[in-house]
Amino acid sequence: MKFPYLRLPGQPDPTLRPYVPAHFFYKDKRTPDILFLIDSGSDYTYADYTIAVWLGIDLTGIEPVESYAANNQTFESYPYGIGLALGSYELKIPVLFTENFGREGLLGEEVFFDKFRVIFERYKWSTQLVPHMNRKNDIY
Repeated sequence: MKFPYLRLPGQPDPTLRPYVPAHFFYKDKRTPDILFLIDSGSDYTYADYTIAVWLGIDLTGIEPVESYAANNQTFESYPYGIGLALGSYELKIPVLFTENFGREGLLGEEVFFDKFRVIFERYKWSTQLVPHMNRKNDIY
């Protein structure tokens, strides 16, 4: 699967970035497509806390974990495993839900990079995702 780099409206920096459309699903609910930044510098996948609420996930009993931003500032996140659908592929992925994260999601290395070979071709403004077909048992 190939995806062009995107420039999102309202972002002050004109740089194109590797976003991909995907959606979360949990039990009988699914989100609309969300743009996810593929971030090889992030260990984990992040999304806004309101997405968990919308999906009906109760995070009140979940012990928060401390996460670190690129500037070394800490923030609380609530880990929970849910489904992620990207193209025709579905997988279970741990997501760290955090308050005030925004509209977009962030796909970090943990699990996602185990399931897909991620090829950044910035010189072409393109990202290619190649699923690891020998890991069918890992697909949701």
